[in-house]
Amino acid sequence: MEIQVKTCGSLQYILRYPKDFKETEKLPVLLYLHGSGTRGKALEAVLETDAYAITAQHADFPFLMVGPMCPAGATWFDFMADLKALVAEISSLPYADTGRFYGMGASMGGYGIWQLAMSIPETFAAIVPICGGGMYWAAKRLVDVPVWAFHGAEDKSVAVFHSDDMVARMKKHGLDVRYSRFDGVGHDV
Repeated sequence: MEIQVKTCGSLQYILRYPKDFKETEKLPVLLYLHGSGTRGKALEAVLETDAYAITAQHADFPFLMVGPMCPAGATWFDFMADLKALVAEISSLPYADTGRFYGMGASMGGYGIWQLAMSIPETFAAIVPICGGGMYWAAKRLVDVPVWAFHGAEDKSVAVFHSDDMVARMKKHGLDVRYSRFDGVGHDV
């Protein structure tokens, strides 16, 4: 798998290509937003996150994988404009399949992916927020964005009600949401 380090606005990011990448093929995109424990570290720390570590075990993982680094002392909310610019930059690549643009985030990144998807819902084919939450009153904006949310019921870092509220609001509006809420599990769901 080839990895490139790039910059968009004030965000550095890693773009990982699948094995046997060909610029002539359209590939799905997975944007991954890390949690607060990774922010401000060397960019390579993105590669050590669970999402990158797990997908790297599959040499044939057929996605362009995009992992920006949130600067120290900040949150993804502080860089929402840069994240939107990053989505636009990746979407402009001739080999990015914009109809299959997915978002995933854990903890602070879970909050970030909820917010980003509610800000530009037309971009995402689906999102996977993990131990996150958001402005539940805006969840109806995800009318065409399937969601599979994950949260540990015993999470001491991000209370489970944050995901509960988002999922409940989506269900209230009849939206496509799946929720895996794990009893007896904490933040490392």
